[in-house]
Amino acid sequence: MTRARPLLKMMILYFAAFLLLFIVLPSVFIVAGRKLPVTLPPSPEIAVLMRSGDVVFLPIEEFLVGVVAAEMPASFEEEALKAQVIAARTYVLNCAAPPQGKGTRHEDALVCSSASHCQGYLDLEQMSINWGANTNVYLGKIRRAVAETAGLVLTYDGKLIDALYHSTCGGKTERAADYWTANEPYLQSVTCLWDTDSPRYHTSTVMTLAQAAEKLGVKTGDLPGMKLSGLTAGGRARSLTVGQKTLSCKEVREKLGLYSANFTWEISGQNITWFCSGFGHGVGLCQYGANGMAKQGFSAAQILTHYYNGVKIERSYY
Repeated sequence: MTRARPLLKMMILYFAAFLLLFIVLPSVFIVAGRKLPVTLPPSPEIAVLMRSGDVVFLPIEEFLVGVVAAEMPASFEEEALKAQVIAARTYVLNCAAPPQGKGTRHEDALVCSSASHCQGYLDLEQMSINWGANTNVYLGKIRRAVAETAGLVLTYDGKLIDALYHSTCGGKTERAADYWTANEPYLQSVTCLWDTDSPRYHTSTVMTLAQAAEKLGVKTGDLPGMKLSGLTAGGRARSLTVGQKTLSCKEVREKLGLYSANFTWEISGQNITWFCSGFGHGVGLCQYGANGMAKQGFSAAQILTHYYNGVKIERSYY
């Protein structure tokens, strides 16, 4: 009996080791088939104006988790998520850099959580509502993308860039100067072959002629004679002439609530159908294009240097 005890103890130890290695540890690090969210490195805090009107202070890296959750589908490839993280981080830090400086966009905050003004942001409760049973999986993906790119930013000629991005370019991105006024050398038009999976690659919007005329501030009878003129570097029309009025296609998009400024139309009876290619302003990073590139094996660095001309990826505060 005394000789059997060491053998029994050894068997118990082997069994305990088996449980630890193959059952306990995997259950600790795996949730819903994926790793749990990683711990993010410390980072500088920024003031964020929330939609509630409150100003909260968040570490930049933690803030970026909520930004990416709001700005890009969490189901996207991890290299696409990393590209989005780097672009979003660059955007935030560029807001703090001269000549912008803290307080120029908001009185008491560096940025806000409005996608239409700064960048969207979701807290954990909102993520859970949006993602449901996939929350742990998606949150883990985003946190890893943030952690693995910690501190990385985009620069041009040694300065942070204005890292603009949009959902879907529709085959070719737009030059910044053709949508706004500033002609940044890194925000030029590039061909995109990877965004065709976007649900907004081609869209149509139907409204009555009266509704369209009212929104554009023109006469209904002038709509059948509308004409597009000029071409941008991205292949989009520059302006729309309706009767005696000429509007930029950007203005038309905003007044009509279209998905993009790359549009045509068709009139049938008292209705007009607007056909759009792409979703968003079309400048900078194309998010669905980034995901398409990632699916084909491109890295985050390759994605970013495709959509932003001549940029470098550099480390900021680490």
